[in-house]
Amino acid sequence: MWDVRRILLILFENLFKPRQLCLAVLKYSLRLAS
Repeated sequence: MWDVRRILLILFENLFKPRQLCLAVLKYSLRLAS
């Protein structure tokens, strides 16, 4: 289970840093795969 608050915070930060968005998606994908 993920914390909705944490996800929202990450998404907000990504809005300011587009490149971070790709990294965040990759990290989440790795967590889902594991």
